[in-house]
Amino acid sequence: FFFKQKTAYDIGVRLVGSEMCIRDRAETVLDDMVQRWPDWPEVWNKRATLYFLDDRDEDSLDSIAQTLSLEPRHFGAISGFAQICMRHDQYRVALMALETALSISPGMYQLQETVESLRDHVNVEPGTDDQTLH
Repeated sequence: FFFKQKTAYDIGVRLVGSEMCIRDRAETVLDDMVQRWPDWPEVWNKRATLYFLDDRDEDSLDSIAQTLSLEPRHFGAISGFAQICMRHDQYRVALMALETALSISPGMYQLQETVESLRDHVNVEPGTDDQTLH
């Protein structure tokens, strides 16, 4: 039993270590891409996603801001912003962002359910002035 536990632990440590190595490499590649193609919103958004996965919300928000400055209707950046807001219990701001995302892609039924649930959570009626992020 101890041998199996130790082996599983060692494998876990190696996987986490290799994941960190992969993320470090991904960050290097994305930083290079941002330098080479600063007008490409998707590379900024990919970097924002990497930072989000690493719990680096400030860095993620900086990359999201750059993404949105290049493409104001970037669904992924707006959704990522909402995720960060929810992570920090900023539900009303998250709701505004998700309402905006829903206006971009109205057929996303799971997003509609999330918006309705969030609306209930913050007690906001649909159609009020504070529903849309501008």
